Amino acid sequence: MTKALAKELGPSNIRVNAVAPGTIKTDMDGELSEEEIEELKKEIPLKRRGEPEEIAKGVKFLIENEYMTGQVITIDGRLDNLISKINCVLRCYSKSKNASTCKKHASAFLI
Repeated sequence: MTKALAKELGPSNIRVNAVAPGTIKTDMDGELSEEEIEELKKEIPLKRRGEPEEIAKGVKFLIENEYMTGQVITIDGRLDNLISKINCVLRCYSKSKNASTCKKHASAFLI
């Protein structure tokens, strides 16, 4: 959608970009236990959650670069590895209604 909007709105000199943040230290994490947070951090190669300021720097970069449009900037500490595991578990669950059937990845989560 970002690329399509950028193509559509570019002739009007309107830039369209997006930021795809990973797990960031925010109030949204309030329902996670310390154990869940530690398990999550194990899946992130940088072994920590991101700071809101790190996302703000990415947004600032997009704002300041006037020649950039149609881009999705991922700021996630390489969390996409975890996201692919989550997607695998969800696919397995949708087929069998049992997340533990995903032998490959289910053990990585507190299910």
